[in-house]
Amino acid sequence: MTRHMVRLKSHNKSRRGGLAAFHRSISGNIVLVFGLAAVVLAVAGGGAMDYAKLLSVRQDMQAAADAAALAAARELYVMKGSDAHVRAVAESMVASTLAVDDAINSYKTDAKIDRNRDTVTTNITSKPQVYFSSLVGVSDPTVSVNATAQILGSGRICVIALETSKAHVISLEKSARVTARKCSVFSNSSHKNGIKAHNTSRLTAEMICSAGGIQGSQANFAPKQETDCPVLADPLADRPAPPYSGCTKTNWALSVVKINPSYAAPRSWRQNTA
Repeated sequence: MTRHMVRLKSHNKSRRGGLAAFHRSISGNIVLVFGLAAVVLAVAGGGAMDYAKLLSVRQDMQAAADAAALAAARELYVMKGSDAHVRAVAESMVASTLAVDDAINSYKTDAKIDRNRDTVTTNITSKPQVYFSSLVGVSDPTVSVNATAQILGSGRICVIALETSKAHVISLEKSARVTARKCSVFSNSSHKNGIKAHNTSRLTAEMICSAGGIQGSQANFAPKQETDCPVLADPLADRPAPPYSGCTKTNWALSVVKINPSYAAPRSWRQNTA
């Protein structure tokens, strides 16, 4: 009986020593903590990468929206075209600006024209693909940006002669007529005869303005022309070039025919130009 109790006491002592050794061991704790930290770091790092990508995409989209709004407003300033034409200019500018951005695969562009306030607002919406967030069940976020451009001043421009030094950059002779009652005609030429109107020709516009001088009598112009006007920048300089697919003909010659108002072109010439 006494021997049995001694053995039992010794056995209990051995168990306490094993539990104490396990408690004092920290190697398993380190592995557990490192594993949890790795998961947290991976989530944080992946989220940071996705956020950086979304921030870059937003900046690129905002730049495209700004450029599109300005281009569309210039189009509205130069001519009172249809809303569809102004929207097409905005969409074309967005497409050309974002064409080199591989991070933006698809987007939607919308342009709103307010002719009462002379404003054009461009909105771009996209759902750029994010890699890490999608792995943890987060859907691709929607990025939306907008920009508004406003025309200051009520005038519109019909004609700008961009040449800065030559004479007669705008020239009317004989009985020529240019009528633009709701828009202006500008010449950037500093020549004293930058705009010319002779004989019975007549230039009519909301405003006629030359950076240099004007040649002709007051009867040739309506209203009274202005001189020493500031040079205007080309309002369509930022308009993207139209798509071009290349030449469709090689070594193709077209005969030159002068066509008078009552003259019918030869059948062979009409066929060549069809």
